[in-house]
Amino acid sequence: MICPDCKTSHIIKDEHHGELICEKCGLVIEDKLYNFGAEHSAYDTEQRAKKERTGAPLKFSKQFKGLTTEIDRYNRDISGKMLPTERIAQMSRLRKWHKRTRLSEPGGRNLSIALSELDRMCSCLNIPKNIKEECAKLYRDAVGMGLIKGRSIESSIAAVIYLVSRKHHIPKTLKELAGASGMEKRDIGRTYNFFCKNMKIRTLPSDTRDYVHRFACNIGLSGEVETKAHVLLERAQKIGETSGRSPISIAASVIYFASGMPLKEISKKIPEVGETTLRKRCKDMACELGLELNEEL
Repeated sequence: MICPDCKTSHIIKDEHHGELICEKCGLVIEDKLYNFGAEHSAYDTEQRAKKERTGAPLKFSKQFKGLTTEIDRYNRDISGKMLPTERIAQMSRLRKWHKRTRLSEPGGRNLSIALSELDRMCSCLNIPKNIKEECAKLYRDAVGMGLIKGRSIESSIAAVIYLVSRKHHIPKTLKELAGASGMEKRDIGRTYNFFCKNMKIRTLPSDTRDYVHRFACNIGLSGEVETKAHVLLERAQKIGETSGRSPISIAASVIYFASGMPLKEISKKIPEVGETTLRKRCKDMACELGLELNEEL
């Protein structure tokens, strides 16, 4: 490495402060070096304080990313004794101003409500923790860009979940998000399009294979049946049968042919697609692929 100021190669590495310093001119080239070595084991509090190199992880789903101070309401000192009356009144005032100060920050009140709503919706929709963290980060970015003003928190959270879940190939339908958020599907769709346009996010169309895997797991089908459904889907894609069609209805159709289950039962197991739509799609697929229907439709 060469110093960008004096062009010398005499660089000192200060491991204690995590810095790279030029020996000749004293320029601090880097002030945030990371140690990627193995973490040392600690068996008590003293060893942990000496050996650990990192603190608690940042959590975007928490209002202050998990780095906050709370004043509890027990009104006891470190030994467990009750505080004097005048000290209890003082702690009550401190607690009140501490809460007001946190909410007075830009976007503080919005985040306090939105992150709790995100936690509720992710729990309702069985969203993994890593996806929830990315949703929280994306929502924070939207707040910083001023995109939340004039839009309901529920529709914004639902739009963020819809966007991130599609990105990670575990798509959620607008019907599911509308049920979890209490908002209309069109409102969630408008907010989603607004975020994509203003945050310059490009999303690909939903992959039908993701829906096939998801519906097969929800119904409890075997791996052999799911593999057969994927083979039928590939055949349909080669002849262009899936072009311009809803991926949800296509996924339900190939599951119908692969599993041999009655159409009404498939429609009950997959409420995202109507029975009439599923019947029509199965007829078209049977005609194009030369498949036999399991029943008279």
